[in-house]
Amino acid sequence: MRILFSSTGMVFNDGCAITLDSEAAWCWELCRYLVKRGHLITVLAPRVMLSSFISKSFSGKLKIIEVGGLERRPELGTDVTNWLRFSVESFILVRKLLKTKRFDVIHHVAPAWINYSFSFVPFVKARLPFVYGPIPPPWTERSRLLDNIFIKYLMWRIYYQVSGYLFKKTLDYSNKILVTFDFVKKLLPRDYCNVEVVPRAVNTHYFRPTWNEDEYILFMARLERKKGLEFLIKAMPVVVREFPNIRLYVCGVGSATRDFMKLVRRLGLQKSVKFLGLVSGETKLRLLQNCTVYCLPSIGDPSPKSILEAMACGKPIVSTWSGGVPEFLEYGKAGVLVPPRDENALANALIALLSDRGLRLRLGRYARDRVEKEYSWSVVLSKLERIYHEVIEANGNTLSSAY
Repeated sequence: MRILFSSTGMVFNDGCAITLDSEAAWCWELCRYLVKRGHLITVLAPRVMLSSFISKSFSGKLKIIEVGGLERRPELGTDVTNWLRFSVESFILVRKLLKTKRFDVIHHVAPAWINYSFSFVPFVKARLPFVYGPIPPPWTERSRLLDNIFIKYLMWRIYYQVSGYLFKKTLDYSNKILVTFDFVKKLLPRDYCNVEVVPRAVNTHYFRPTWNEDEYILFMARLERKKGLEFLIKAMPVVVREFPNIRLYVCGVGSATRDFMKLVRRLGLQKSVKFLGLVSGETKLRLLQNCTVYCLPSIGDPSPKSILEAMACGKPIVSTWSGGVPEFLEYGKAGVLVPPRDENALANALIALLSDRGLRLRLGRYARDRVEKEYSWSVVLSKLERIYHEVIEANGNTLSSAY
């Protein structure tokens, strides 16, 4: 099957470089696995960070075209311009590609946030089946976009109105709309009968349990306030009083790093909280496999990939009732859920798990089983291939002979 991807992931990378965006990393993994299953993939991406072995490893079956434009989530003036630039340039490139190459299906991979992501690609009118998504839930709490700058506020409002209209038009043109969770269907502008759930996936062969436990709680995410690290740090004095040897390892970098370090010093937690910076590869894997508890008290993260990775490693999870996390954890069966912004509930949940190894093992085994059944790449890829075949047949097309 020949598939043309339009990836609005901020940085399309192979994990050998710094991963700035989990959606981009997910798209890269998706393409890599589809190539291994015999498909021919072409990707349009805003910015590419791929190591040199790619072209040799895939023997021409994976072609990635750097479009430029978007690097981060669009928030103010320049970023909005970059987003529009990517959308327009990818539209032009698709028109050119379709004149010289044949594809069986076009798939626009939406990165996140309803009403912020759209595609001009369906307007090409190529008579090819068009798949859009998967769309995760929006952040339940957004950071402030403005600093009392009226002109930027006005620009953002105009962009939001225009992008909302284009988002709805993209849905109208889609043969299949993918969402990451069942409840996201209700968030769409109107009822669509062509919506299907395709969840995030994790490599269950790489992220696997060892059932080892060292005395530390693990937090692994961008160091931004919306990830909820502030409340985890505030919960630590209570946890440390009960378990003096426990440590909190904080992995990641971000705009709020200094603020979190100041909070640790103010609470006198320098011996108990360690900032490890950005981790990847085997170091990241060992940290996940050997932690006692994985904790991500997000204020509203739509679908944090790190929770799936920790579940795949058989670790008990403490997180919040926000975004898609409750569905990941099957509403408390695969982990402990607490209200967002509640350091007291967070401390109690951590103490309960640290006090009961049997409970940790039961939750960890359940989490691992759930990931294998619902979120492994083999499950997700089979679902996607079925969807591709369905939209191709429904569109009256046949697979290209190259496949």
